[in-house]
Amino acid sequence: MAISGGSDSTGLLTALCEAAGDPKESGITILAATIDHQLRPESADEALAVNLLCDQFSVEHRTRAWTGEKPATGRASAARIARYQLLVQIAEELQATAIVTGHTLDDQIETITMRQARDPERREPEGTAQREGRGGDAGMSSSVLINGRFWLFRPFLKTRRNAIRDFLLRRGMGWIDDPSNTDERSERVRVRLALGGLSDAKADAWRTAVDLAQNRRHAVSQAAAGLLRESATIWQASAARLDPSALSASPDVLFYAIGTLIAVLGGREHLPASEPFERIMSRYLRGESFRETLGRVLLYNSRDALYLARESRDLPEMQVSMWQRELWDGRFEIVSHVPAACTVLPGQADVAAQSYPDVPTLVARAAWRSLPDVKVPQEFKDVQVQITPVLAPFRQFLADFDLGLADCLAQLMGLAAMPRSPLNDLIRKT
Repeated sequence: MAISGGSDSTGLLTALCEAAGDPKESGITILAATIDHQLRPESADEALAVNLLCDQFSVEHRTRAWTGEKPATGRASAARIARYQLLVQIAEELQATAIVTGHTLDDQIETITMRQARDPERREPEGTAQREGRGGDAGMSSSVLINGRFWLFRPFLKTRRNAIRDFLLRRGMGWIDDPSNTDERSERVRVRLALGGLSDAKADAWRTAVDLAQNRRHAVSQAAAGLLRESATIWQASAARLDPSALSASPDVLFYAIGTLIAVLGGREHLPASEPFERIMSRYLRGESFRETLGRVLLYNSRDALYLARESRDLPEMQVSMWQRELWDGRFEIVSHVPAACTVLPGQADVAAQSYPDVPTLVARAAWRSLPDVKVPQEFKDVQVQITPVLAPFRQFLADFDLGLADCLAQLMGLAAMPRSPLNDLIRKT
């Protein structure tokens, strides 16, 4: 579990230890990690205080620092990404089953409010394939797969911060107050102050609204997965066909399915922006024939199907060293076993017609030229180079909303299914 020493994570440590009991009897071992972002001079001492707290619970604790130069802008976002990557590293070292954080309902409300303030039309959950202009208000997911390896859980996401503090005070426990939580230069602090201390009744209304939005979000994603399973074909992880039967789906589902395909084939983390996407989709719904590009993807609609492929321009050239794991064009992970530097280029040879059966020539040519071509020194030509397609919108963060959709795309591209959650979620009536 991640612990900063604040009330939320201290409450989480206490609650988890009480719930797990004796590890020999429960089979549950709790391990703790603190990420020192090195943004304040007090942070190192706070990490030491957390270490002492973990000693009281007989919980193994590790501290990892976010080192290096910090960005002048977008620091909160950069810190968040660095924090999760460092947590994944520690989880790997400790052979942990999952990562747990102390995000609360108050954090959820603040997060949704901030996203609405930045862009009233962009309201998608964290870790979800996103498209500008798509409503949702679903906020953070209670479980997210990070880097395709570790499930992160937020068991306090429907719990108020004041309830956690009351829980700690009843046990005579304190917590560390981070001074940055009152610094009005922070967007989150300004939003928190603007919310003005929500009453429990208003927080309950928020909780209900978020539950409804998350249920809708999950339903659209599941329906999009079903649509692709029934109507889509993907070749070489570089070209796709969507049969005309897809047009029978509701626009919401159809837009999400096609938007996700564009993100995957284009190697983008987010779905395309709303204005050009909706213009193209309007032509598609009207049955027009067209050739368009969007999000680095060629879209070719004919009478028999809609075809998509990565457009064959602005493709990178890069060097790959032995054992290094490199991401090429946001679409392929390359691991070389060659004991020398190799060059990765866009596809150089003529298209192999059998690789794209019945695909229009211009689409097949673009798809083929968008595949990585690894140039290996002649003396090592028989040494293996692994090339694995990746699902760009779900590579770093995959919320449980989109698990079924990610599995569907993985199957269509010949990839392994996503790791299943290690948590058995028991819902009991009380």
